[in-house]
Amino acid sequence: MDFFLSQEIGIVQMPCPEVCCLGLDRGNPQGADSPVVVENTRIRAAMKADGPDSKLSALALGVAEQIEEYQKFGFEVVGIVGANRSPNCGVDTTSDDNREQKGMGIFMEKISGELSKRGITVPMAGIRASDDIAAVLDTFL
Repeated sequence: MDFFLSQEIGIVQMPCPEVCCLGLDRGNPQGADSPVVVENTRIRAAMKADGPDSKLSALALGVAEQIEEYQKFGFEVVGIVGANRSPNCGVDTTSDDNREQKGMGIFMEKISGELSKRGITVPMAGIRASDDIAAVLDTFL
């Protein structure tokens, strides 16, 4: 938190796409018993179904509109931070085919697309819990 305060940066948390589209258990109450990349692959597939995909598109649209609104009123949006390996929020890596692989998660892809439609460029960085978060965030400044 000191990093953000010292840089005079505010934080806006994006909605969790998996909770919003699949629920807290992500559609599988036993999911925590599976290897992470296996469960993430299942989640990725579930998010592509018509209902969740429509909700996900609406969430991405909302994030893009919020960023556009902040910028319209003179705020600088310094970046978007996502959780690497996530099937939705990964920036550098995601999970598919029961493994971690290079590429963006579905939600980040949709946000990127919505921002692109508006001609808005916002840097994205992917992090993991083991990363030096301040060092990753420092790349935005």
